[in-house]
Amino acid sequence: MKIWKKNYQEMILFLCGNYGLLCFLKGLPGIIVWESVVCLWIVLFVGGLWYLYFYNRRRIGAAAGIAGVGIFAVILVGRNVLRDQAGYVWHALMEVEAVERQNVTFLFLLVMTLAATLLFLSEFVWKNHGIACLLMTVLLIVGPVLGVASNNRAVFFLILFQMSFLICGMRKTVGILTVACFALVFLLVSFQQENLYHAAYRAEHFVHNTFLYLTGRASDAAADGHINRGNDYKTGTVQLEIETYVLPAEPLYLNGFSGNQYNAGEWSRDDDAGLFNQVAQALGIRQGRNTISTLYGGMYYTLNSFLSGDGIRNSRNVTIKHVSGKYRNYFKPYGGQWLSGTVYSTYYTYSGYDYRYYEQGDMKIDWNRVSKAFEYQAQWYANMQDAYMEAVYKECLDVPREKLPNLTKLCEAYPLDDFDEITAFITTTLASRASYTQTPGNAPLNKDIVEYFLFESGKGYCQHFASTATLMYRLYGIPARYASGYIVNPSDFQLEKGLYRAHITDESAHAWVEVFIKDYGWIPIEVTPNADGDIRPVYPGLDLTEWEHTLEKYRQDFDITITMPEKEEAQENTGSVWEQNDISWEEYEPFWWMSEAVLFYTAILLPFFISSRRLRYLERFYEKDCSEHFSRLMQMLRYAGYAVDYDRTEKGLAEQIANYFPTIKVEDIAYMTRIAEKAVYGRPGAVSKMEEAFAKELCRELAMQIYNGLKWYQKWIFKYGKLFC
Repeated sequence: MKIWKKNYQEMILFLCGNYGLLCFLKGLPGIIVWESVVCLWIVLFVGGLWYLYFYNRRRIGAAAGIAGVGIFAVILVGRNVLRDQAGYVWHALMEVEAVERQNVTFLFLLVMTLAATLLFLSEFVWKNHGIACLLMTVLLIVGPVLGVASNNRAVFFLILFQMSFLICGMRKTVGILTVACFALVFLLVSFQQENLYHAAYRAEHFVHNTFLYLTGRASDAAADGHINRGNDYKTGTVQLEIETYVLPAEPLYLNGFSGNQYNAGEWSRDDDAGLFNQVAQALGIRQGRNTISTLYGGMYYTLNSFLSGDGIRNSRNVTIKHVSGKYRNYFKPYGGQWLSGTVYSTYYTYSGYDYRYYEQGDMKIDWNRVSKAFEYQAQWYANMQDAYMEAVYKECLDVPREKLPNLTKLCEAYPLDDFDEITAFITTTLASRASYTQTPGNAPLNKDIVEYFLFESGKGYCQHFASTATLMYRLYGIPARYASGYIVNPSDFQLEKGLYRAHITDESAHAWVEVFIKDYGWIPIEVTPNADGDIRPVYPGLDLTEWEHTLEKYRQDFDITITMPEKEEAQENTGSVWEQNDISWEEYEPFWWMSEAVLFYTAILLPFFISSRRLRYLERFYEKDCSEHFSRLMQMLRYAGYAVDYDRTEKGLAEQIANYFPTIKVEDIAYMTRIAEKAVYGRPGAVSKMEEAFAKELCRELAMQIYNGLKWYQKWIFKYGKLFC
């Protein structure tokens, strides 16, 4: 049986870990927890575990059985409350709707009981700190994804728990190595954070691309309404081949998806079916949407051909081929008309499909140019456009305002009517509050991606810019849809054997806003910043001079009202030595806060480290034989200044020691010295267990009397420096 009792400091540190876990879980959105109630219960529960395991193990089996029955009864009786609270927490984690805060203390009592039991088993029973380390590391990593803010108290107590149990539970060499590794990682995170993030992104990029290559999906041409909540990784794989006889003068937007209804980061596909049904009803067409779909599909191309005055002279042909050979989706240019498509049959496949289209600069529909031969058809188109516009204003203005409170308030704070002015405001908002990057990190699952992008993260790519702009247009009463597909620039084409050919990779995959404009239909508006960080939309009727003036107006306004407050500039210190030397203390800020953290934790953990080191040494030393204890006793006497000469004559030594410690019998001291001599010079096993125990116990008693006679600083060295007792 070990004489040195378990260190109560470890229980305090263990409770710190449980409290840190509680503080972290309290960061769940939309919940209320009675912290004092949970803390009191955890102290009582952990205290009971501690007492049973270390001081009364005979009853631990019965206590475990009673506790198990009790927990089962609590779950059975309160199952409805637990189910409701668990459902609410799940809803708060996974949904983006703003919900009223609810009290989940009952659920937390159960969760913290199970967590405390697991941690107690791992730390004290299984002696495995890795379980707790892994659990808390996973929580801290997953927390931001789930929208759980790691508050300062949680981080402080979790780090204190981790470091204390690492220090108290490891061998000297392993402890030094761990502290060195921790310091190295701390330095890297403090001073090379950006480089570490980029390294992690590169690794994630490699895994992502490898998966696409292995599954054969890298060459698939795809477009959908899913707004990515993580990073956007490109493989550089060719997905489309574009052929044309005339080099495009404008960027070619190939639409593969138009989204109408927005919900929690997803746009539902709008195939115009609902719009065409309304148009058919308004025009009294019995055949319904199929007829309208056929007529409307090439309406603006046909109108421009007859009403522009240029005929088909400026129209362009384009052939689109999918490299993968899979045609699950089609990509069409704006202002175009379908010519021919991919044919599938049992025997052959014709690869590619053709469109002819007009660029925006060549669209000039003039209703005054209607000829008599085209008059009837033109009237049909005019009526169809009016009916379609009416349906668009009904179907393409929906915004889930309750899920987008900040975006709604922002637009309400700036009531606007003019389309150019609205566009200037939207682009200024995006350019001033967000920057373009393909690696913005992961957004929390319980936050709307648009709200998080614009008001918290401030980083994203085309999907985020386009979604935000689409919703802002709608909040201003302008019909808009989210569109995705590919953007092909004139510079992407190369002249090959009389044809201009472009090999389009997934790096050209893009998202934008499409807005309905009379006599043009749906037109693309670019809202993603270019390489210079500017947003330059182009659309019919745009007055560049007026637009630039409006843009500058909102840029100045944003500096005051919308942009997040910048850090206050340091006040000028005239004649300051620091200013003259041009020292930038901001560069050293990570070093200072790192130094403060190290000093703070050192001040807290050093006493626990010293005490734990002493107890571990004494527990190991007690296992040694009585001759080692006797030799150690001689060292204690010499340190305390007692004039003791050990000349191997037990009688003389016993009398010398007894003179200094009259409360101990000289016969007992003499008996102890004889046992020690027998242990050193006798045959193995010459000292019985009873003699061994007697000698050790007397050495311990003498050590305590030596300790009590020392000065205060000598006591500290005696106990924690020399580790004598």
